[in-house]
Amino acid sequence: MKILIACEYSGRVREAFRKLGHDAWSCDILPSDDNSPYHIQDDVLKHLDKGWDLMIAHPPCTYLSNSGVTWLARQPGRQALMIKGAEFFKALLNAPIPVVAIENPIMHKYAVEIIGRRQDQVVQPWMFGHLERKATCLWLRGLSKLTATNDVKEEMLKLPKNVQQRLHYLPPSKDRWKLRSTTYQGIADAMADQWGNTPEDTALRDAVLGILIEEYKQDCNYDALVRLVNLITLHTQKAEIQTIMNLSAQWVQERITHCLDTPAEEWKTELDHYDEFVSKFIAHLTNPTKGEL
Repeated sequence: MKILIACEYSGRVREAFRKLGHDAWSCDILPSDDNSPYHIQDDVLKHLDKGWDLMIAHPPCTYLSNSGVTWLARQPGRQALMIKGAEFFKALLNAPIPVVAIENPIMHKYAVEIIGRRQDQVVQPWMFGHLERKATCLWLRGLSKLTATNDVKEEMLKLPKNVQQRLHYLPPSKDRWKLRSTTYQGIADAMADQWGNTPEDTALRDAVLGILIEEYKQDCNYDALVRLVNLITLHTQKAEIQTIMNLSAQWVQERITHCLDTPAEEWKTELDHYDEFVSKFIAHLTNPTKGEL
């Protein structure tokens, strides 16, 4: 996919997608911290119409965050800057890109009124393997909510407050704002892993799984199921699935072709209990005994 990571200078989210083979670019008015050739130093609003498939944006939160709302009435000119920031956020949310995610902290009501709605999801670093807390809100269009990948909340709660909220307690420095705004690696990886599949990739993966489920039910071909489904569930990139197809038996290739020629709603009905199947299949990997999944 062609992916735009807007308002990012660290390159963390960009590189998470590039590692999976995507054509991902970051864009910010600042230069990239990693001197990447895949960074556009410019106003991102000039680049929204370049044929992107997905955009993840991290617009500035200084005037939108609820933590600074009291300054709106105290600091001259801040109200106008808040309005400008909210309108910039709204322009990103309504960008002419099929699939969009916007990240920001908890937002105050005045910004929400301009943008038009609150977030779809709030995630925490401890949901993705980091022993810290820092609420991150996600406004989503055409994307599912992120799923936790490594919940370490219980371990995190045992730590002192200044460790749990490490970024909040950072001492003053010229880079403090950068450190506080950089996306956690676990969250960046989850975005790439969970949002990095194109509809074609997802359709191909689901088709392969549907075929293998049917084959297992008919022939109890357990060895093939273990070998192929294990690979497919671990590697969802289209190129890797294609490799698996080429290595698999001829009957799998033929039936995949047939399945992809079938209307999606027909073969997807076979996957109504997909989550239950995968759970049972994982259990079978540790206890490979023949039997119905």
